[in-house]
Amino acid sequence: MKFLQTGDWHLGKVFYEQSLLEDQKCFLDQVSKELADAEDNGSPYDALVVPGDIYDRAVPPAEAVTLFSSFLNRIRTVFPRLHLFFLAGNHDSAERLSFAAELLENQNIHICTGMQHFTEPVLVGSGSCVAAVYQLPYLTPGCVAIPQKKNPDMQNSLFNTDAVLRSQQQLAEEAVRQIWAAHQKKYQTLPAVLCAHLFTLGAVSSDSERLFTGAAEQVDASIFAPFVYTALGHLHKAQKCGSGSVQYSGSPLAYSFGEEPSKYMLCVTVTEDGAKAERIPVQPLHPVVTLAGTFEQFYSVSDSGAYRNCYVEIQCTDTAVHENAMALLRTKYPLLLSFTRSTGGQTAEDASLAERRKLLQASRKNSGDIFDLFIRDMYGETSCGNTGSTDSEKKLFIELAQQEGSL
Repeated sequence: MKFLQTGDWHLGKVFYEQSLLEDQKCFLDQVSKELADAEDNGSPYDALVVPGDIYDRAVPPAEAVTLFSSFLNRIRTVFPRLHLFFLAGNHDSAERLSFAAELLENQNIHICTGMQHFTEPVLVGSGSCVAAVYQLPYLTPGCVAIPQKKNPDMQNSLFNTDAVLRSQQQLAEEAVRQIWAAHQKKYQTLPAVLCAHLFTLGAVSSDSERLFTGAAEQVDASIFAPFVYTALGHLHKAQKCGSGSVQYSGSPLAYSFGEEPSKYMLCVTVTEDGAKAERIPVQPLHPVVTLAGTFEQFYSVSDSGAYRNCYVEIQCTDTAVHENAMALLRTKYPLLLSFTRSTGGQTAEDASLAERRKLLQASRKNSGDIFDLFIRDMYGETSCGNTGSTDSEKKLFIELAQQEGSL
Protein backbone atom coordinates (compact mmCIF):
# COMPACT_ATOMS: atom_id res chain seq x y z
CA MET A 1 0.00 0.00 0.00
CA LYS A 2 1.31 3.40 -0.96
CA PHE A 3 0.13 6.81 0.23
CA LEU A 4 1.13 10.47 0.03
CA GLN A 5 1.46 12.26 3.38
CA THR A 6 1.20 16.01 3.79
CA GLY A 7 -0.29 18.09 6.57
CA ASP A 8 -0.75 21.40 8.34
CA TRP A 9 -2.00 23.18 5.23
CA HIS A 10 -3.47 26.11 7.20
CA LEU A 11 -5.63 27.17 4.27
CA GLY A 12 -6.59 30.82 4.59
CA LYS A 13 -3.50 31.84 6.54
CA VAL A 14 -2.42 35.47 6.41
CA PHE A 15 1.32 36.06 6.68
CA TYR A 16 2.21 39.62 7.78
CA GLU A 17 -1.09 40.83 6.23
CA GLN A 18 -0.24 38.95 3.01
CA SER A 19 -2.84 36.37 1.90
CA LEU A 20 -1.23 33.02 1.08
CA LEU A 21 -4.13 31.57 -0.92
CA GLU A 22 -2.21 31.73 -4.21
CA ASP A 23 0.80 30.09 -2.55
CA GLN A 24 -1.42 27.36 -1.13
CA LYS A 25 -3.14 26.82 -4.47
CA CYS A 26 0.31 26.38 -6.03
CA PHE A 27 1.10 23.71 -3.43
CA LEU A 28 -2.18 21.85 -4.01
CA ASP A 29 -1.36 21.85 -7.73
CA GLN A 30 1.90 20.09 -6.84
CA VAL A 31 -0.05 17.48 -4.85
CA SER A 32 -2.24 16.84 -7.90
CA LYS A 33 0.81 16.59 -10.14
CA GLU A 34 2.55 14.10 -7.83
CA LEU A 35 -0.55 11.90 -7.82
CA ALA A 36 -0.83 12.13 -11.62
CA ASP A 37 2.86 11.41 -12.21
CA ALA A 38 2.67 8.29 -10.04
CA GLU A 39 -0.39 7.14 -11.97
CA ASP A 40 1.37 7.69 -15.31
CA ASN A 41 4.43 5.77 -14.11
CA GLY A 42 2.34 2.71 -13.27
CA SER A 43 2.83 3.07 -9.48
CA PRO A 44 -0.29 4.92 -8.34
CA TYR A 45 -0.99 6.07 -4.81
CA ASP A 46 -3.71 4.32 -2.85
CA ALA A 47 -4.36 7.23 -0.49
CA LEU A 48 -3.66 10.86 0.39
CA VAL A 49 -3.21 11.42 4.15
CA VAL A 50 -3.55 14.90 5.71
CA PRO A 51 -3.27 14.63 9.53
CA GLY A 52 -4.83 17.89 10.68
CA ASP A 53 -4.90 21.69 10.46
CA ILE A 54 -6.64 21.82 7.11
CA TYR A 55 -7.63 25.41 7.83
CA ASP A 56 -5.72 28.08 9.74
CA ARG A 57 -8.61 28.99 12.02
CA ALA A 58 -11.93 27.67 13.23
CA VAL A 59 -13.89 30.05 10.99
CA PRO A 60 -11.90 30.05 7.73
CA PRO A 61 -12.43 32.70 5.05
CA ALA A 62 -14.80 31.79 2.24
CA GLU A 63 -11.94 31.74 -0.27
CA ALA A 64 -10.14 29.05 1.74
CA VAL A 65 -13.26 26.87 1.87
CA THR A 66 -13.70 27.30 -1.89
CA LEU A 67 -10.07 26.31 -2.50
CA PHE A 68 -10.45 23.15 -0.40
CA SER A 69 -13.76 22.25 -2.07
CA SER A 70 -12.26 22.76 -5.54
CA PHE A 71 -9.29 20.55 -4.64
CA LEU A 72 -11.54 17.73 -3.40
CA ASN A 73 -13.66 17.90 -6.52
CA ARG A 74 -10.62 17.80 -8.81
CA ILE A 75 -8.99 14.86 -6.99
CA ARG A 76 -12.22 12.91 -6.79
CA THR A 77 -12.82 13.39 -10.55
CA VAL A 78 -9.31 12.50 -11.70
CA PHE A 79 -8.55 9.77 -9.15
CA PRO A 80 -11.90 8.12 -8.28
CA ARG A 81 -10.31 5.14 -6.46
CA LEU A 82 -7.98 7.24 -4.30
CA HIS A 83 -8.75 7.31 -0.55
CA LEU A 84 -8.53 10.76 1.05
CA PHE A 85 -7.94 11.05 4.82
CA PHE A 86 -8.43 14.34 6.66
CA LEU A 87 -8.16 14.95 10.41
CA ALA A 88 -9.39 17.83 12.53
CA GLY A 89 -6.37 19.61 14.03
CA ASN A 90 -6.23 22.14 16.84
CA HIS A 91 -6.73 24.98 14.33
CA ASP A 92 -9.82 23.41 12.74
CA SER A 93 -13.43 23.57 13.81
CA ALA A 94 -14.55 19.94 14.09
CA GLU A 95 -18.18 20.91 13.48
CA ARG A 96 -17.46 22.85 10.29
CA LEU A 97 -14.94 20.38 8.91
CA SER A 98 -17.36 17.48 9.46
CA PHE A 99 -20.03 19.00 7.21
CA ALA A 100 -21.33 16.29 4.82
CA ALA A 101 -18.75 13.82 6.21
CA GLU A 102 -21.20 10.90 5.97
CA LEU A 103 -21.95 11.69 2.34
CA LEU A 104 -18.28 12.13 1.46
CA GLU A 105 -17.42 8.81 3.14
CA ASN A 106 -19.18 7.06 0.26
CA GLN A 107 -16.77 8.85 -2.09
CA ASN A 108 -13.68 7.52 -0.25
CA ILE A 109 -13.22 10.91 1.46
CA HIS A 110 -12.69 10.10 5.15
CA ILE A 111 -12.98 13.19 7.38
CA CYS A 112 -12.34 12.38 11.04
CA THR A 113 -13.39 15.09 13.51
CA GLY A 114 -14.53 13.09 16.55
CA MET A 115 -13.98 9.90 18.51
CA GLN A 116 -17.22 8.08 17.65
CA HIS A 117 -15.64 5.40 15.46
CA PHE A 118 -11.91 5.78 16.06
CA THR A 119 -11.37 2.01 16.52
CA GLU A 120 -12.88 1.26 13.10
CA PRO A 121 -10.27 1.35 10.30
CA VAL A 122 -10.50 1.99 6.59
CA LEU A 123 -8.96 -0.84 4.60
CA VAL A 124 -6.73 0.54 1.85
CA GLY A 125 -4.88 -1.32 -0.89
CA SER A 126 -5.50 -4.47 -2.86
CA GLY A 127 -4.41 -8.10 -2.97
CA SER A 128 -1.69 -8.87 -0.46
CA CYS A 129 -0.91 -5.17 0.08
CA VAL A 130 -3.87 -4.11 2.23
CA ALA A 131 -3.40 -1.96 5.34
CA ALA A 132 -5.84 -0.89 8.07
CA VAL A 133 -5.76 2.90 8.45
CA TYR A 134 -6.91 4.44 11.76
CA GLN A 135 -7.47 8.15 12.48
CA LEU A 136 -7.15 10.21 15.67
CA PRO A 137 -8.14 13.89 15.56
CA TYR A 138 -6.71 16.46 17.97
CA LEU A 139 -7.40 15.09 21.46
CA THR A 140 -9.17 17.21 24.06
CA PRO A 141 -9.63 16.43 27.78
CA GLY A 142 -12.26 13.76 28.32
CA CYS A 143 -12.68 12.86 24.63
CA VAL A 144 -11.44 9.27 25.13
CA ALA A 145 -13.76 7.24 27.33
CA ILE A 146 -12.43 4.48 29.57
CA PRO A 147 -14.43 1.24 29.46
CA GLN A 148 -16.18 0.59 32.79
CA LYS A 149 -14.60 -2.82 33.20
CA LYS A 150 -11.24 -1.04 33.47
CA ASN A 151 -12.65 1.42 36.05
CA PRO A 152 -15.33 -0.40 38.09
CA ASP A 153 -15.55 2.43 40.66
CA MET A 154 -17.33 4.56 38.05
CA GLN A 155 -20.55 2.63 38.77
CA ASN A 156 -20.60 3.99 42.33
CA SER A 157 -19.52 7.55 41.64
CA LEU A 158 -21.25 10.13 39.48
CA PHE A 159 -18.17 12.37 39.46
CA ASN A 160 -15.07 10.19 39.31
CA THR A 161 -12.26 12.59 38.39
CA ASP A 162 -9.75 9.73 38.10
CA ALA A 163 -11.83 8.27 35.26
CA VAL A 164 -11.52 11.40 33.08
CA LEU A 165 -8.34 11.44 31.00
CA ARG A 166 -6.99 14.95 30.58
CA SER A 167 -3.32 14.96 29.56
CA GLN A 168 -2.28 14.30 25.97
CA GLN A 169 -0.13 11.36 27.10
CA GLN A 170 -3.05 9.69 28.90
CA LEU A 171 -5.47 10.34 26.06
CA ALA A 172 -3.12 9.04 23.37
CA GLU A 173 -2.14 5.97 25.38
CA GLU A 174 -5.74 4.95 26.00
CA ALA A 175 -6.77 5.65 22.39
CA VAL A 176 -3.89 3.55 21.05
CA ARG A 177 -4.69 0.76 23.53
CA GLN A 178 -8.30 0.59 22.37
CA ILE A 179 -7.37 0.78 18.67
CA TRP A 180 -4.81 -2.00 18.98
CA ALA A 181 -7.19 -4.23 20.94
CA ALA A 182 -9.83 -3.85 18.23
CA HIS A 183 -7.23 -4.41 15.50
CA GLN A 184 -6.04 -7.66 17.09
CA LYS A 185 -9.61 -8.99 17.16
CA LYS A 186 -10.57 -8.27 13.54
CA TYR A 187 -7.50 -7.45 11.43
CA GLN A 188 -4.58 -9.15 13.12
CA THR A 189 -3.03 -10.24 9.82
CA LEU A 190 -3.03 -6.71 8.34
CA PRO A 191 -0.42 -3.99 8.97
CA ALA A 192 -1.89 -1.05 10.89
CA VAL A 193 -1.30 2.63 10.02
CA LEU A 194 -2.23 5.48 12.36
CA CYS A 195 -2.89 9.13 11.46
CA ALA A 196 -2.88 11.56 14.41
CA HIS A 197 -2.49 15.24 15.29
CA LEU A 198 -0.27 15.80 18.34
CA PHE A 199 3.12 16.89 19.68
CA THR A 200 5.61 14.09 20.33
CA LEU A 201 8.31 14.17 22.98
CA GLY A 202 11.66 15.30 21.61
CA ALA A 203 10.27 16.63 18.32
CA VAL A 204 11.38 20.06 17.10
CA SER A 205 8.74 22.81 16.96
CA SER A 206 8.79 26.04 14.95
CA ASP A 207 7.80 29.54 16.03
CA SER A 208 4.82 29.52 13.64
CA GLU A 209 2.98 26.84 15.64
CA ARG A 210 0.50 28.03 18.20
CA LEU A 211 0.79 25.78 21.24
CA PHE A 212 -2.00 26.01 23.75
CA THR A 213 -1.47 25.82 27.50
CA GLY A 214 -2.78 22.65 29.13
CA ALA A 215 -3.72 20.51 26.14
CA ALA A 216 -0.51 20.97 24.16
CA GLU A 217 1.59 18.50 26.13
CA GLN A 218 4.10 16.19 24.55
CA VAL A 219 3.43 12.51 23.93
CA ASP A 220 6.05 9.76 24.05
CA ALA A 221 6.37 8.41 20.50
CA SER A 222 7.10 4.91 21.81
CA ILE A 223 3.36 4.32 22.36
CA PHE A 224 2.96 4.06 18.57
CA ALA A 225 5.23 0.99 18.38
CA PRO A 226 2.37 -1.40 17.45
CA PHE A 227 1.76 0.44 14.18
CA VAL A 228 3.81 -0.20 11.09
CA TYR A 229 3.70 3.55 10.42
CA THR A 230 2.29 6.64 12.18
CA ALA A 231 1.62 9.79 10.12
CA LEU A 232 1.59 12.84 12.38
CA GLY A 233 0.52 16.44 12.01
CA HIS A 234 0.87 19.54 14.22
CA LEU A 235 4.57 20.39 13.90
CA HIS A 236 5.74 22.33 10.85
CA LYS A 237 9.21 20.79 10.47
CA ALA A 238 9.53 17.52 8.53
CA GLN A 239 11.12 15.05 10.93
CA LYS A 240 11.34 11.47 12.13
CA CYS A 241 10.53 10.42 15.68
CA GLY A 242 12.44 7.51 17.14
CA SER A 243 13.08 4.67 14.70
CA GLY A 244 11.50 6.48 11.75
CA SER A 245 8.17 4.67 11.69
CA VAL A 246 6.66 7.84 13.23
CA GLN A 247 7.03 10.90 11.01
CA TYR A 248 5.83 14.46 10.50
CA SER A 249 5.67 15.68 6.91
CA GLY A 250 5.65 19.25 8.24
CA SER A 251 3.75 22.17 6.74
CA PRO A 252 3.93 22.68 2.94
CA LEU A 253 4.97 26.33 3.32
CA ALA A 254 7.10 28.28 5.78
CA TYR A 255 4.69 30.23 7.98
CA SER A 256 7.30 32.33 9.79
CA PHE A 257 10.67 33.85 8.92
CA GLY A 258 12.38 31.76 11.59
CA GLU A 259 11.07 28.50 10.16
CA GLU A 260 13.03 25.93 8.18
CA PRO A 261 12.43 26.93 4.51
CA SER A 262 12.83 23.42 3.04
CA LYS A 263 9.42 21.75 2.83
CA TYR A 264 8.35 18.25 1.79
CA MET A 265 5.62 15.75 1.10
CA LEU A 266 6.24 12.11 2.05
CA CYS A 267 5.78 9.10 -0.22
CA VAL A 268 5.09 6.22 2.19
CA THR A 269 5.14 2.59 1.10
CA VAL A 270 3.70 0.01 3.52
CA THR A 271 4.44 -3.72 3.30
CA GLU A 272 4.03 -6.65 5.65
CA ASP A 273 7.62 -6.12 6.76
CA GLY A 274 7.38 -2.41 7.57
CA ALA A 275 7.16 1.02 5.99
CA LYS A 276 9.49 3.29 4.05
CA ALA A 277 9.06 7.07 3.63
CA GLU A 278 10.75 9.19 0.96
CA ARG A 279 10.79 12.98 0.92
CA ILE A 280 9.40 14.87 -2.07
CA PRO A 281 10.49 18.55 -2.09
CA VAL A 282 7.79 21.23 -2.31
CA GLN A 283 8.60 24.23 -4.52
CA PRO A 284 7.12 27.38 -2.93
CA LEU A 285 5.56 30.06 -5.11
CA HIS A 286 7.35 32.68 -3.00
CA PRO A 287 10.33 31.47 -0.93
CA VAL A 288 10.69 32.99 2.56
CA VAL A 289 14.07 34.62 3.27
CA THR A 290 15.66 36.78 5.98
CA LEU A 291 18.38 39.26 5.03
CA ALA A 292 20.62 41.27 7.36
CA GLY A 293 22.65 44.40 6.64
CA THR A 294 22.58 48.19 6.61
CA PHE A 295 19.73 50.19 5.14
CA GLU A 296 21.97 51.68 2.44
CA GLN A 297 23.22 48.23 1.50
CA PHE A 298 19.69 47.19 0.53
CA TYR A 299 18.44 50.54 -0.78
CA SER A 300 21.42 51.16 -3.05
CA VAL A 301 21.03 47.96 -5.08
CA SER A 302 19.83 48.52 -8.63
CA ASP A 303 18.01 45.17 -8.77
CA SER A 304 17.13 42.79 -5.94
CA GLY A 305 17.54 39.90 -8.38
CA ALA A 306 16.48 36.52 -7.01
CA TYR A 307 14.77 38.14 -4.03
CA ARG A 308 12.14 39.99 -6.06
CA ASN A 309 9.89 36.93 -5.95
CA CYS A 310 10.55 36.16 -2.26
CA TYR A 311 8.71 37.06 0.91
CA VAL A 312 11.48 39.06 2.58
CA GLU A 313 12.33 40.09 6.11
CA ILE A 314 15.15 42.63 6.45
CA GLN A 315 17.01 42.90 9.72
CA CYS A 316 18.63 46.32 9.63
CA THR A 317 21.95 46.63 11.47
CA ASP A 318 21.88 50.44 11.45
CA THR A 319 21.50 52.21 14.79
CA ALA A 320 19.92 55.22 13.07
CA VAL A 321 16.17 55.50 12.40
CA HIS A 322 15.11 55.60 8.74
CA GLU A 323 11.89 57.36 7.84
CA ASN A 324 9.45 55.31 5.70
CA ALA A 325 11.98 52.47 5.52
CA MET A 326 9.43 49.84 4.45
CA ALA A 327 8.02 51.99 1.64
CA LEU A 328 11.49 52.87 0.34
CA LEU A 329 12.79 49.31 0.42
CA ARG A 330 9.70 47.92 -1.28
CA THR A 331 10.79 49.73 -4.44
CA LYS A 332 13.67 47.23 -4.47
CA TYR A 333 11.99 44.26 -2.73
CA PRO A 334 8.30 44.23 -3.77
CA LEU A 335 7.38 41.43 -1.34
CA LEU A 336 9.09 42.90 1.72
CA LEU A 337 6.86 41.93 4.66
CA SER A 338 8.97 42.72 7.72
CA PHE A 339 11.59 45.32 8.60
CA THR A 340 13.29 45.07 11.99
CA ARG A 341 16.32 46.60 13.63
CA SER A 342 18.96 44.10 14.63
CA THR A 343 20.44 44.49 18.12
CA GLY A 344 23.60 42.66 17.13
CA GLY A 345 25.57 45.88 16.57
CA GLN A 346 24.84 47.45 19.97
CA THR A 347 27.69 48.05 22.38
CA ALA A 348 27.76 46.61 25.85
CA GLU A 349 27.01 50.10 27.24
CA ASP A 350 23.90 50.43 25.02
CA ALA A 351 22.63 47.02 26.07
CA SER A 352 23.22 47.57 29.78
CA LEU A 353 20.01 47.51 31.74
CA ALA A 354 21.96 48.36 34.86
CA GLU A 355 22.96 51.72 33.32
CA ARG A 356 19.37 52.63 32.57
CA ARG A 357 18.17 51.52 35.99
CA LYS A 358 20.80 53.65 37.69
CA LEU A 359 19.85 56.73 35.67
CA LEU A 360 16.15 56.28 36.31
CA GLN A 361 16.71 55.92 40.06
CA ALA A 362 18.56 59.26 40.04
CA SER A 363 16.36 60.87 37.41
CA ARG A 364 16.01 64.29 39.10
CA LYS A 365 19.69 65.20 38.94
CA ASN A 366 20.57 63.11 35.85
CA SER A 367 17.68 64.01 33.53
CA GLY A 368 20.16 65.42 31.03
CA ASP A 369 22.02 62.09 30.94
CA ILE A 370 18.75 60.26 30.32
CA PHE A 371 18.07 62.57 27.37
CA ASP A 372 21.55 61.91 25.93
CA LEU A 373 21.13 58.15 26.29
CA PHE A 374 17.77 58.29 24.53
CA ILE A 375 19.25 60.24 21.60
CA ARG A 376 22.12 57.77 21.36
CA ASP A 377 19.76 54.78 21.34
CA MET A 378 17.55 56.30 18.67
CA TYR A 379 20.05 57.94 16.35
CA GLY A 380 23.37 56.27 16.99
CA GLU A 381 26.62 56.96 18.79
CA THR A 382 27.69 59.75 16.43
CA SER A 383 24.61 61.84 17.22
CA CYS A 384 25.98 62.57 20.72
CA GLY A 385 28.84 64.51 19.17
CA ASN A 386 26.58 66.91 17.28
CA THR A 387 26.56 69.53 20.01
CA GLY A 388 23.90 72.18 19.61
CA SER A 389 21.61 70.11 17.39
CA THR A 390 19.40 69.04 20.30
CA ASP A 391 20.31 71.64 22.93
CA SER A 392 16.89 73.30 22.97
CA GLU A 393 15.08 69.96 23.25
CA LYS A 394 17.43 68.85 26.02
CA LYS A 395 16.89 72.08 27.95
CA LEU A 396 13.12 71.71 27.71
CA PHE A 397 13.34 68.07 28.87
CA ILE A 398 15.38 69.06 31.94
CA GLU A 399 12.95 71.85 32.83
CA LEU A 400 9.97 69.50 32.59
CA ALA A 401 11.73 66.89 34.70
CA GLN A 402 12.48 69.48 37.39
CA GLN A 403 8.87 70.69 37.37
CA GLU A 404 7.65 67.13 37.75
CA GLY A 405 10.01 66.57 40.66
CA SER A 406 8.80 69.70 42.51
CA LEU A 407 5.12 68.65 42.42
